Amino acid sequence: MRCSTTMIMMAVAAIIMALSGQANAGDRPGAQVPDFEMELRLSRALGTGTDVENPSGATLLIDLQRGNGHWGRAWGLNAHTGSMANRFMGRVAEADIQANRVNLTVELLPRTPGGRILGAFDVGDGVIRATMELRQHEPGLLPGSFNWEGTYEVTRAGNTVTGRVDGRVAPARPQPPEGFQPLKPGERPRILVRDSDLDDLRAKAETPLGQALLTAIGERGHDAVGAALRYRITGDRKYADRAREFTKRQMQGHEGLYSHRSGSGRPPQHVAMAYDLCHDAWDADFKKEVVDHLVKTAADTRSGAFFVGGNHHVCSNWVSHIYSALGFIGMALSAEKGERPAAPEGDDADLLRPFWEQEVAIWERNGGLDPHYQLILDEGRFMMFWFNREGAGIGGFHGELAHYGSHAMVAPLEFAVCYRKMFGMDVSPWDDITMVVPRRMFGHHFPASGSPQMLGINGRSNLTGHWAIIETGFALAPEEWQPQVLWAWNRLYGLDEPERPAREVLAERARRLERRSPSSALGIGAATWFLMNYPLDMEPKHPGISDFPLTWKAPSFGYYAFRSGWGGDDDFILQVFSKQHMAGGWHGHNGGTFHLFGLGRSWNHTNDDRRVHAWGENRVMLPDDDTGGGHNTGRVTHYGFKENGSGSVSIDMSDLYTPRGAIRYSRYANTRYIEQPDQVNVKALRAMGVDYGGGQEAPVVFVLVDRIEWGGEKVWNWNLTHANLIDRVTIEGNTFTLPTDHGTLRGTFVTPADVKITVGQNQGGFPAIQARGGDAFFMVATITAPEADVPRVNIRGRGLDAQVNVAGRSVRFDGRKVNITDTNRR
Repeated sequence: MRCSTTMIMMAVAAIIMALSGQANAGDRPGAQVPDFEMELRLSRALGTGTDVENPSGATLLIDLQRGNGHWGRAWGLNAHTGSMANRFMGRVAEADIQANRVNLTVELLPRTPGGRILGAFDVGDGVIRATMELRQHEPGLLPGSFNWEGTYEVTRAGNTVTGRVDGRVAPARPQPPEGFQPLKPGERPRILVRDSDLDDLRAKAETPLGQALLTAIGERGHDAVGAALRYRITGDRKYADRAREFTKRQMQGHEGLYSHRSGSGRPPQHVAMAYDLCHDAWDADFKKEVVDHLVKTAADTRSGAFFVGGNHHVCSNWVSHIYSALGFIGMALSAEKGERPAAPEGDDADLLRPFWEQEVAIWERNGGLDPHYQLILDEGRFMMFWFNREGAGIGGFHGELAHYGSHAMVAPLEFAVCYRKMFGMDVSPWDDITMVVPRRMFGHHFPASGSPQMLGINGRSNLTGHWAIIETGFALAPEEWQPQVLWAWNRLYGLDEPERPAREVLAERARRLERRSPSSALGIGAATWFLMNYPLDMEPKHPGISDFPLTWKAPSFGYYAFRSGWGGDDDFILQVFSKQHMAGGWHGHNGGTFHLFGLGRSWNHTNDDRRVHAWGENRVMLPDDDTGGGHNTGRVTHYGFKENGSGSVSIDMSDLYTPRGAIRYSRYANTRYIEQPDQVNVKALRAMGVDYGGGQEAPVVFVLVDRIEWGGEKVWNWNLTHANLIDRVTIEGNTFTLPTDHGTLRGTFVTPADVKITVGQNQGGFPAIQARGGDAFFMVATITAPEADVPRVNIRGRGLDAQVNVAGRSVRFDGRKVNITDTNRR
């Protein structure tokens, strides 16, 4: 979103300064801003042999950071599992970095099964040594593109693997905000609030809304954090005593009504945050009991002992809050001083010595903070960084289906807010989790009156139901957009009811949520985050009369959206999903689908449940081919937009039609494997365009072009929202028309010339309009108001080269993208 190629190049330019030992910030805990960060994908590096000889080898992911003239720990992850149990810790052994060339040698150790620094590393397989040479290519790609490419040689357990590596340099991080005070060793509280926040928070607690919220928190046995925050605000030790009792219950597993899965993540987070808030009020014996509990929990998390079933990958709907809890444990414990790491001994001493020397250097730079606790914090940060990358993605679009995307998002949002509070910077340098709330806001229709409506595509992007997403994520949204997000927050909470005072409605909402059984979706407590983040001194801004965008791009997963405006009932919204990145968890055959909304209704059906059926999506199907597109991705080849929200997207769909079993991408990190000749089956391009410049005659023109090179039957599929619409559709020649109470949709096929259009139940049992008859489809649709005449479509030429004129617009497909121009302005 806000990251630019220029910013990335600035980061590369800053490398020279970093390598010369200059620093952007002092060597104080909490003030170390990385001045160079790079992500690397080593395709199939964890297999044996070369890429071609071993197409099933797992990709190795490496994350590097350098700040204050020093390299931090290198972190690695197995891209097949994406699990804490398959991560690696290491060091940058050699680095030669120029403006357009990067040569690196990184050494990694296998995971630590929960032991102290280095002492419990399993080095039975020896050190993983990766030597890489990369060069930059194609500057100017979309933010977040992996535009560095080269080769690697990985040695592990006497085996050498060679292959290709690609990477991306992160944009330079901003300095901590003005007035930010780096953490001091031993400072408390430090996670949810800091001392500098308390005066403002106490003032807020004196307002009517604050009073209503304050009395709602810390009342139920699971809400140790609420009780602890109440102690900090009021100074009344009875709330610290209450927090202690609630914390005991959480540690014993007696409170929370959690499932066996969420119980591995939520209680430790509560315990860690309450410990931080009540550190000065609890006695030494109880604090030791809490610390011992947190250390054991961290060890279980790091070793994988918590894996009690379900998905273990980093963006799973339940594991994400377990990994988040590891980060919270690290934040709670990392204020403590600790002893210098002990030198390694035994048979592996020489092997471990370079890693031990790195740990000693980190301990010294951190002012003697406990190295074990610092490692826990760094591991939690690393896993949350990978959640931001694999779960949220640049642009804030969570790729996992149904409600799982919302369940997975809450704890990482909470961690991101608190991490920024502690360190003055974000977990990730990319616009990923910080964009979750405004992106979800973008996927809602806000009518002139009444409740906002979620417009799902590839799952549910709701801000309702999972209230903690907006209550927490509001604090992460870009500052310049927070007034518009506040406007949406007010609408979502029903503040458009003029007969009821706004504060009364908000307080009632908070009280109602606090009465619900806690779950992974509710986080540490709705009223707590409400109190922390709802701004009383900010005026909401209507997005339609401010600088909030009309278009949105989330390139990681390939989500693109175009709005005609934020005016209300007459808004049109087109959402496109290319499935450019696998979600790792629930996903399906829906790459290339779209959702068109306007005049108060959806004009086609898209899936928002966890099970995706290919025939339930709006794309061309190949019924005679055994394709397995649910495990592969589309690749966006073009994206463009206009100031009025109009725009266009083109998607290379070839990989989505890959034969079943021919997997072309790693499960995580979206590494594309080398093309195999026997996997080339279908070449396909889908291009879409939407134009909102037609005024009353035809407020929207939507164009859909599909070009498919394959010899079998092709079925164009437009899914209707309800089966009762089948009888309303009329077909005449090369057109279909759907009249509704909201308006009329008419689609005209430019090609195939002898198109056969039908309506009814499709092969998957979904109500749909279908078209057959050729290798390519060029369809132009208009949507008009109920009383308006449907505009005439004039076609000159044939096939994909034809020119179409409709409602004062000229439509062409140039072989790469859809072009729509205003004929009145030429």
